Amino acid sequence: TPNETLLLAIRDDGSYLLSTSMKEMWHPMFSFTLEPQQLPDYQQANWFVSTHPESRFVCNLVAARVEGQHRHALMNNRYTVHHPGRDSVVTELRTPLELRRLLEQMFGIDTGKLDGLDAGLTGLFPVS
Repeated sequence: TPNETLLLAIRDDGSYLLSTSMKEMWHPMFSFTLEPQQLPDYQQANWFVSTHPESRFVCNLVAARVEGQHRHALMNNRYTVHHPGRDSVVTELRTPLELRRLLEQMFGIDTGKLDGLDAGLTGLFPVS
């Protein structure tokens, strides 16, 4: 997005490293090569991240959205709004209802059509 400054560097092994500037420091995001990839390579990787029991996308509730100059991120019950050039604002959601409302209002997800959502959301909060 146009919200951050990026740096693309060639590493000693010939791969590329994409980094982003946050708080005047470079933070690596990912690396890649220019080797041609075939569809099965993408299918296998997609299958892994969407189904493996240890995948962060299977074990956690993850959502992200860019709105104007702000980046919204959700990891389980931790909601973060990143502002360019300023500190991020982190909110710990306290109830499944707060989380449901955030999913609907900020991320545009129609939660009414997601079977079992309430049980899954409840599991993200400690029992008191």
